[in-house]
Amino acid sequence: IPLKIFVYSVSFFIICAFKFSKLTYTRYFKDPYSVDADSLIYKNGVQREVKQSLIFFSVICAAILIIAGIVIYFIVTYYTKPLTNLLGFVQNLNEGEFDTKYTYKHFRQDEIGLLGENLNQIGEKLQSMIAELKSSNLNLENELKAKTQLEQQRKKYLSDVSHELKTPIALISG
Repeated sequence: IPLKIFVYSVSFFIICAFKFSKLTYTRYFKDPYSVDADSLIYKNGVQREVKQSLIFFSVICAAILIIAGIVIYFIVTYYTKPLTNLLGFVQNLNEGEFDTKYTYKHFRQDEIGLLGENLNQIGEKLQSMIAELKSSNLNLENELKAKTQLEQQRKKYLSDVSHELKTPIALISG
């Protein structure tokens, strides 16, 4: 919105400058074919003034445009630099680096600062959830190993009992 206001005001200024110069020119030069010594000197003086006014207005417009460009650069930098830092932080989160934090040298209380703070909280929650999942996974692996060992011991016991029972039965049957 400030950019639109600036563009409209500069356009209005330029239009006014050209309308003024045209109005001044037509006011003093209604009849371009009348030539007498006094009017010729007067017309040349007015032409010079109109030309100087146009140059002055052109220089002022150029200066305003340069100053506005510098101001717009700083405004855009004010908003894009934190967004660039926020993008780098999100890319780190995407790569699994949940211990990184979004920090900007001037913490902002606007939407960008709040977004960074919320992303920090999401990173912390993800880090704690992943730690819980890793510990649960480790517990499950230990339980699975214990069950596998128990199953192997049961099979060995059944095999030993079966062998011990087959030997006496083979002797009895004979």
